[in-house]
Amino acid sequence: MKKSKTLTHLLKGWFGKAALLTASIAASALLLEGSIRYYCDNISKSPICSFPNIEDKFGDRWRYIPGSIVFDFKVNSKGYLDKEFETKKHDDIKKIIALGDSFGNTMPYNFNYLTLAESSKWEIYNMNITGTNPTDYLETLVNEGLSYNPDAILVGFYEGNDFIFYEDKENKIKLYTPQLFNHFYTLFKIKFEEKSLNIDTSTDYNNSSDIDTIDKCILATERKKTKTEIKNYWQNQIASFLINQMDDTLSSFEYNWEILDKINKIAKNNNKDIIAVLIPSAYQVEKEVYETCINMEPKLLAHDINMDNLHTLLRLYYEDEGIPVIDLLPPLREGYKKYGKMYLENDIHWNCRANQIAGQEVKNFFEKYFAEHKN
Repeated sequence: MKKSKTLTHLLKGWFGKAALLTASIAASALLLEGSIRYYCDNISKSPICSFPNIEDKFGDRWRYIPGSIVFDFKVNSKGYLDKEFETKKHDDIKKIIALGDSFGNTMPYNFNYLTLAESSKWEIYNMNITGTNPTDYLETLVNEGLSYNPDAILVGFYEGNDFIFYEDKENKIKLYTPQLFNHFYTLFKIKFEEKSLNIDTSTDYNNSSDIDTIDKCILATERKKTKTEIKNYWQNQIASFLINQMDDTLSSFEYNWEILDKINKIAKNNNKDIIAVLIPSAYQVEKEVYETCINMEPKLLAHDINMDNLHTLLRLYYEDEGIPVIDLLPPLREGYKKYGKMYLENDIHWNCRANQIAGQEVKNFFEKYFAEHKN
């Protein structure tokens, strides 16, 4: 009897301690989740809060720090990779604001396609922010872009992810904490791999001279990638490719069509023209990337492959809405045939040569556009 009481007492003691420990862990987890959620949603613009499927209420977490040096160029006071913007208009120079994501940020200033598209007759305000999407383009247009009273609004749409990973409101991840830990774990892996491979990831150009030749551009932008970065790259390409094959692609992107409509209507209400730039994925341009995606993902073989499915839908949408389009797919395919790779190695972004091609296409468009819109 005495032993039974002692055992019962011990069990109660252990259960009590276990219950107390469980309650403490649960309370700590709730406190941590609440703190991270409040910090990311209401205080911070830090990139550490840019988790997949969690809404970025600021829309510019990856904006550059004003005054910082990227490659060989000093970022302007608004955090953009460009010269200082002016609200004043010059009668003899047209003003274009350019909205978009990292495709306007990954090259040295002199080889950025938006810089290369400028002329003595017009200037382009590069308002591209890494990690953003059409919802953010709309916010940037309303909150900043229109204040510069532009003559035209250029919007770059990357077919690889601008219409895929955003605003799935029904399936939005509810917990921030696991995403934060996963974020830091991935960063740690990449940094460890960079160190072991002696990879220099600095975006500051170490030479005192400007990056003014394509050889210098290549030297500044081409680098080895870590295993984690390469894995993430191929996951991105395959995910984009798979969704591009969906029969109901148009309905799947319903929210994004609504955003495009809003951008267009706001521009029209302000007597501005929207010009869309269609930026294709690497698998649409480079044969090697296309074939690797097919070999890595058997599901792709189950489709009658049309790698331009989304591209065609976007073209039709813009034509129906009367929106001019700068379609970069054909010239980049021609560039690939002539020069070889158009994208950085194991990277979704264009290389130096592709930026030259894209810049020339945009420049050619505006030569004709402003000749037809002289007033």
